[in-house]
Amino acid sequence: RIFESQLEAARSAGSLGVVPFLAACLSELDYRVGNWGAANADAVESVRLAEATNQLNLLSFSLVTLARLQAARGVEAACRTNVERALELASRLGVGSITVYGASALGLLELGVGHIDDAIDRLSRLSALVRELGLQEPGVVQWRPDLIEAYVLAGRDAEARAELQTLEAEAASTGRVWAVAAAARCRGMLAADVAV
Repeated sequence: RIFESQLEAARSAGSLGVVPFLAACLSELDYRVGNWGAANADAVESVRLAEATNQLNLLSFSLVTLARLQAARGVEAACRTNVERALELASRLGVGSITVYGASALGLLELGVGHIDDAIDRLSRLSALVRELGLQEPGVVQWRPDLIEAYVLAGRDAEARAELQTLEAEAASTGRVWAVAAAARCRGMLAADVAV
């Protein structure tokens, strides 16, 4: 794993300016493959060192990386605090992409804690923002399946199908295995004979 070896080399060399970015990237990868203990350790290190080296742009990314994991784990207060802090930094520094990451984390959190209407509100606004930005790579920030699930849970199947159609188009155009699998899962949620 390239990020792992680069991170170890940076740590060994004492390159503290590089470690936060590599740790955040490795955290994101470990989160996606279910290695959440390592993902948490790397995200915490990334936040700590980004603060220590005063890399505020990077700190905003580190915070939303940690917040996404906290959202998945249902660590509600810390997730909200980290997203709020990241968005404040991003706004001050003009780092617009953090808005997408932060909204994704909060949408996942709301879905996970059972606040379905709040999840829909956050994620549908994210959908509009992503359309406006022209982001068509579904694997960069993996949020659309959460919106589809929230729509299904709310009984809003027409809206879920519309989002699924977008996800399936993105999956077809990019060929990303994750997107194809996520779209298949969402299609299953919408099957008439499946209870969610």
